[in-house]
Amino acid sequence: MVAPPIAFGLSDDHRSAGVVISLRMNTLSILVKDVVLALSDQGFLEIITVNGHYTNAWTILHSINEVQLPKGTISFGMNYWDGLPQKQAADFFGMKAGMHAHHPETASVLAIDESLVDMDAAPNEWPAFPKMRTSVITILNSYFLSRPGSMANVTESGSWGDSTKATAADGEKLFELFTRATVNMIGDIEDTFRHFPGIELKK
Repeated sequence: MVAPPIAFGLSDDHRSAGVVISLRMNTLSILVKDVVLALSDQGFLEIITVNGHYTNAWTILHSINEVQLPKGTISFGMNYWDGLPQKQAADFFGMKAGMHAHHPETASVLAIDESLVDMDAAPNEWPAFPKMRTSVITILNSYFLSRPGSMANVTESGSWGDSTKATAADGEKLFELFTRATVNMIGDIEDTFRHFPGIELKK
């Protein structure tokens, strides 16, 4: 069964980008725990939370870890992009591909509902970071997750990458790719639970 999505999450880094509804961390944590517990109480033995926004990840994972579930019931969280092989992931997220509201994310929204995107206004913006000793990727958590409204300091449009060539057809292909990667990762996680003692999963 696929449950309805949780519509809101942590978006403090976008706080200055117009009207943004962002939950507090403890609110999201309680919400995730209550959903997991409600499903467990009704007999679900395997409860998987798939995260769709980077800033939610740590809260979701740690919240699930704190839930006390009956013996034989498991719950785990994952990001929808986690199952992509590293080389493939670099084609969608990174310094060369972009990171936010770029081609993959814009194409995905187009595949859902083209009326939500004005492609005539689609940006091609790349933040001008200072010269790094390591990599911009290494400072994402420290900068973006610690500074409300930080995205507006980095990019005027809110986009990090080129979204001008995105199409709904590209989005459909991405959905197929990420669905397959997610299914594969869930299979690997289930196999890991079965491999090590402590949990008995049905095949």
